[in-house]
Parts: sequence; structure tokens; C-alpha cells
Amino acid sequence: MYKIRKYIFFIFSFFTTFIFAQTSPKALLKEAEMYYDAQKYDKALENYFQLQRIAPLSNDIQIHLAICYYQVGNIKESLKYLNYIVLNNKKVDPVVLLCLARCYHENLEFKEAISWYKKYLAAAKKGAKEREGVKDDIKRCAIGLKAKHLESENFVQNLGEGVNSTGDDFAPILSPNSNEKIYFSSARATSFGGMRDLEGMRDEKMGTFSSDIFSAEIENGEWSTARPLSYLLNGPRHDVALDFSQNGQMMYYFRGYNLFSGDIFVDTFKTFDERTLKTVPFRSPINAEEGDGSPYFFNDTLMFFSSRRAGGYGGADIYYSIFQEEKWQKAKNLGAIINSPYDDISPFLTNDGRTLFFSSNNTKSIGGLDIFKSTFIDDSLQWTVPINLEMPINSPGDDAFFRLTDDGSKGFLSSHRKEGFGQRDIYSVFFKNAIEEQTYLSKPDLFFKVQPKNGQATTADNSPKKEPTITYTISPLSYDKDADILSAKNQKMLAAMLAILRKNAETRIRIVVHSDDNAGGALDAFFTIKRAEKTADYLIKEGIAAERIELLGCGAAYPVALNIFEGSPSVVGQRFNRRIEPFFAQKDKFIQLASSEPEIPDYLQSGEFFRFKNLNKGLSYRVRIASIKQMYSGDILSRYPDLMIEKNASENIYHYTLGLFGSFAQAERLQKDLLLQGIEAAKVVPYVEGWQVKTDIEVKNNLSQYPDLQNFINRKK
Repeated sequence: MYKIRKYIFFIFSFFTTFIFAQTSPKALLKEAEMYYDAQKYDKALENYFQLQRIAPLSNDIQIHLAICYYQVGNIKESLKYLNYIVLNNKKVDPVVLLCLARCYHENLEFKEAISWYKKYLAAAKKGAKEREGVKDDIKRCAIGLKAKHLESENFVQNLGEGVNSTGDDFAPILSPNSNEKIYFSSARATSFGGMRDLEGMRDEKMGTFSSDIFSAEIENGEWSTARPLSYLLNGPRHDVALDFSQNGQMMYYFRGYNLFSGDIFVDTFKTFDERTLKTVPFRSPINAEEGDGSPYFFNDTLMFFSSRRAGGYGGADIYYSIFQEEKWQKAKNLGAIINSPYDDISPFLTNDGRTLFFSSNNTKSIGGLDIFKSTFIDDSLQWTVPINLEMPINSPGDDAFFRLTDDGSKGFLSSHRKEGFGQRDIYSVFFKNAIEEQTYLSKPDLFFKVQPKNGQATTADNSPKKEPTITYTISPLSYDKDADILSAKNQKMLAAMLAILRKNAETRIRIVVHSDDNAGGALDAFFTIKRAEKTADYLIKEGIAAERIELLGCGAAYPVALNIFEGSPSVVGQRFNRRIEPFFAQKDKFIQLASSEPEIPDYLQSGEFFRFKNLNKGLSYRVRIASIKQMYSGDILSRYPDLMIEKNASENIYHYTLGLFGSFAQAERLQKDLLLQGIEAAKVVPYVEGWQVKTDIEVKNNLSQYPDLQNFINRKK
């Protein structure tokens, strides 16, 4: 038996060597590079693999081989080649560093990914087109770091090889008649149209598989093998199922020579005898020929879709159209809270008519497209800031086309994950707690039907000589996640802040944000200034001039309660520390401010916040070390206490300060120390009641009350 196996192995080796010998290394390389340039990475990989058997590979070819492995999802093999290249070359091509970063990003090794992204930025030319995208990817890794350690009650599962293929499987939609049946689209080897180029012509060598519409359902507890729909729907072009009408009698579908431009049609599920060869076009504001896509229909009266049309916020934006007077009306942009400068696509609205799920590749994603959630608040007529659904629902790959079952217990999405069968696969999501918004109907049934409430009544006073005195009670805003900043719970305080600012045109507001100790000093500080910006954005959208709004991010430097108690994280303490405090510089004697502070148990109270509060009473000083447009990079921030970031809402400049002192002499000592360390921008800045004293006139006006300012005036300039 051993001799037979040995003989078979010998024959196989002989014929393999013989076959490889018939193709020269030069020919193999030429074909491999042709496929590589055409982004046909699987075919390029076959040729590189054969070439490796008969000839040594150059450094450049090994780089291409590593990139091919990455592109087909074999991260392990890609890392093997990339690490070999780094270890055996003194000078490494920046492309290698970038691919390493992306491999670690894909592997959820976010710290490693950030390190390699930074190495790429240091090595790449300033004009490299990938630089800006890499900066965004670093931010996404920071989001991933935070999300990776959060416990999740949700579970994501691949629908299996009966449904998914080695091709591209995407855009699942639920059957209108059953939660156990889905329709989806797939570009796979068995597709009716075969391999075609961008013009729709057959091209068995360089073309890609056209997509067909498939269905699959649960049989005997598992998903059955996917079945293509009729040839009357699946043709030689790309066919993609989009959605169903409410009664399930019409299916909307896309057809085009490629997935980025084509036409949308309606199929009425007529029997074979009733069908004609003529397709029915869908008439609406969507222009699929120009790239509009991913429509979602709600009750046959509302349609969402994504578009790159002019007038948006950048990338693809989400729009909506209302069906009235027997036609779809002009589309409206959903607004700046939902849409971003990035791509915002594949919207889905829950049955309550108020909760929107969609996908975006903004810098709050973990990587690529992530699924976000936003809620329309009836009282404010505003959408909340979208929140990331986090892992495991989202991944470093593209996650999109999220849909829920009617009971809210399960969802479906398409995702490009390294553990998948090919490109994108179809996944199901199981929720331990059902998505409640999917389980009930609201009145009115849709967000755009909500009517604005009457203006708040004020105390009447007919006297022309005296304005009424209004007392506002201001409490800190609380948050667990960034989306909570504009939550219904905080709307009352936000309304009070707006009332003060609207009534008193000269009143300024300072928004001070604190956090628990989560991301680390510098990151915590930056996250808090970004939260302050979100709060300011809300006020600005409500008509408050940006110049009147000052922002201060304190990070976790001044906890009002202990984050750690008796050696363990204090959930209660951390909740107290996640707060946003408004302060007003008021000149109107008719306003009285009452403060409502939370009661913190004595055993949890932290002295750091009271130090901050006391030093901000009267005169204080800080040392400004930088005024820049982005997050400060440098370890100097970790070596000194009292890191804060401030800005005016009208400017795109972050002012970084260190130290918090009651006298100029103390602040000057820190300034001198920083100057010796090469921080040339270090300068002392005075504050009164926490507000920066910006001009010489302001300094002199405060001199009589705060004599220590004379030392600031006498400083060496």
C-alpha cells in the first residue's frame, strides 16, 4: 500500500512539474500582473502560486502576493508574507505597512493596526492619496478598541454555505409573507448572465459574474439551498431585489449592466400565462441611472433611498419621498444629523415610524460601512445623533442592508467578514431583547407627520418698564453613549439652555464636558470636546450664533465621583462622571439661574472635582501648549496634570492647555519647564470664573478685583 501511494505521489509530482514547465515564469508573471491590475485577485493568486513553485519571487511580487491574500480574505497568509518582507528588508515599501495595518484591523487587533497605520503615515509621501483615509481608519480603530471590550447580548450567524457562495451575496429582504424566508441577490458562478464586462458583454477572462435574485427559506430547522428566481426576472444583466409593497403583491427590483447605474422596475408576480416580455418601470424621484439606490418602502406611502446628487453633505446621503396625489413627491434630504461627509446608505425604518437604521462609513464606524441607529424625537422634531450598533453586529468589513423581522427579535444583513465564504455573505442577527420600536405603531404613524407644539407660555406683564423675572433650573446633561446627548431625557435641559440664550442676546454659554476614565487621558479629553461640539451643533441648528458658545473638554481629569471603589469599577460613580455642564456669562439682571446638582453619596465623592470647581472660582491660570485643527500627537500630554481642550464653536481650532493654578507664579513655572522641553508655543492664559480673559482691556478691567493679574501684565512677552 505504501509503495502504491509513493508511486501515485511520484506520478502526480511528475505531471505537476511537467504542466508547470509548459508555462514559462515570464508568461505566468505577465498573466498574474494582468489579473492583479484588473483586481481579479483570486485569479492573480493562482498564477503567483504557480510561479512560486518554479521560480524565486522578487520583493515586489511577494508584496502583490500578500495583497492578493488580503483581498481574498486569507489574513493569516497575508500576514505571513508581510511580516517576512518587513523582517528581511531595511527599507519597506509604505504599501506593505498599509496592508499590515489593514490586516490587523480586519483581525480586530486595533492597537496593532493603529501602530502600523502611524508607521505608514510616517513613511508615505505627503501627497499620497491614501493618507486622509488612513487618518480616518485610525479613528475607526479607536472606536473598535472601545467597542471590543463591551459585552453584547446579540449574536450574529452566517446563514451557511447553502445560502452563501464564494461570490458576492448581498441585500437580503424579508418575504412579506414569512419571517422564515428571505430574498437576496448574488453574483456567483451559476448566475444566469455569466461573466460580463461593465458594458454587459460576455468576458470569460476579465469579466465579473452578474447578479441574480435568489430566495431561501428555513426547512427542518436550517436554511435551505438558495434557489434562483425565474428567468423572467433573472437575465443577462445585474438583477437585484430591492423591496416589496406592503401587501406583498409587487416586488421592486434593479436591473443594469453594472451595480452603479441602471433602472428600477416593478414585478407584479403574475402567473406565467399572464406575463409579457415588457417590464414595468418604477416612476419616482430615484434616478438609478445616476447611482441612486438602496430604496426602502414603508406602508407604500414613504420611501427612503440613498443618492450622491448635488446639494448633499458629501458622499451618499439618505433622502425620503412621500407618496401623495397618486405619485411620489420631490425627494428631501434627511438632514445633517443623519447624513455625513461620508457614505450613508441602505436605510430601514422600524414599525414605530421613528427609528431609523442605516449604514455609514463615517469615522464612528469600526471599519468600512457600519450599521447605525437614530431616533426621531417628537418634542424637538429632530433626529438623535446616530449611534453605532457595535460588535458583533458590525465588523471591520462592510456591514449593510440591515432589516428586522416584524417581532423585532431577529434581523438580517450582508457583511464582508474574513470568516465568510467569499465576498459579502448574508448573516442573521439574534437579539436577546427584541427591538421594541419594531413591535408597535405610533400616532401619527410617521415622523414627518408630527406637528410642532405650541410655543411655551411665558408670564404676562403689561408694564413697559419692567421685564418679568424668570428662574431657570439648570442640571447637568448625562450620557452613557454619545447618542444620549440629544436624548429625550436631556431635551428638557436643552430647551432651558435655548430659552436663556434666545431671550438674552448678549448671554454666552460655556459647555463643559466630563467623562469617566475609559479611553485614557488624551483620548478622553478629545472625546469630551467632541461631545461638547455635538451639544453646540444642536444649539447652532436652533438659531444660536456659534460665536456665543465656548466649549471645554476635561476628559476624566475631574471626576465628581470615584470611578474605582474598593478595587473594582464603580458603575454608579462612572455614571455620575459622564456629564455635560452648561455655564452662562450673563449680563441680564432679569435672569436667575438655579443649579440642580445630583446627590452623590459621601463614600463615592471625589476631591478632584471640588479642586476644579474651587480653582475656577475667581482668577485662575492655565498654560496653553498648542492651537491646532486636529487631535494633538505627543506624549507631553501624559506627563502633566489638568489636560483640557477648549475652543469657540465658531472656529475649527482646538486649544490644548495643561495645569490649573491660582497664581501666575505657579503657571509661569510650568511654562518655563515646557519651554525647556521644546514646547515653544507654551504661554500662560488667565481666566475669570472659568472664562478666558482674552484682551488687554479685559485684563485691566479685572485688575482691581484680582491684583495677581499685575504679574501677568508684567510678564516677559
